Amino acid sequence: MGKARRFSGILTAVLAFALGHPQAEAVPILDQEMVIPTTNGANIGPWLGVYRMRGQTFVPSMSGQLASIDMHLGRTTQTPWPVDVTLTVTETTSGFPTGTPLGSALLELRGAWPEGGGSNQWYSFDLQGEGIHLDAGETYAFYASIPDMASPPLDYGVILYAVLGDHSAYPSGYAIETADGGPWDTIWGDFHFRTFMELGTIPEPTTMSLLAAGLTAVRLRRKRRRNGR
Repeated sequence: MGKARRFSGILTAVLAFALGHPQAEAVPILDQEMVIPTTNGANIGPWLGVYRMRGQTFVPSMSGQLASIDMHLGRTTQTPWPVDVTLTVTETTSGFPTGTPLGSALLELRGAWPEGGGSNQWYSFDLQGEGIHLDAGETYAFYASIPDMASPPLDYGVILYAVLGDHSAYPSGYAIETADGGPWDTIWGDFHFRTFMELGTIPEPTTMSLLAAGLTAVRLRRKRRRNGR
């Protein structure tokens, strides 16, 4: 009886340690994308006396946490350097952003950054700390803005690259914009983007080994008890 209690105590300790052992980080997986090559683009921020925010609607194919969104960005010769861009994720009503934002990410553009069209630079907005849960098949939106440029004296902006005049480039959504805080509207195409979802945590090898050892011990104990009869 004492041996059984000791065995049970050891097994319980092993399993408790294994289950409480740190797990690997969630693994992001590419979900939605629109990456048709193009050198066309549209500005966000102030341009020709109008302050614009622009973005894209999309429909995730899986439910889970939104890990990040990549966008294809460029700058004009008038864009001051450095510059920050905020990406905001929202739910939608009738295909347009609505309600309190689900989360946002600030991208600090500080390094070498090509000017003009065709710079072909992809930048990632990290959203893992925002806790944004998306449901498969629902329509969501994200939009880019320049937080410290709402009313500057000069015209400048950041370019979001897009396929112009063709909403079929990304069939599950479309490009959107708002000018000077007015209502959202669709525009002439789809912006370049990629969304990444988290699949969930994956146990580390040590955790799996401990669990396997515990289960093996249970099987051996049961086998010995049967043979002892």
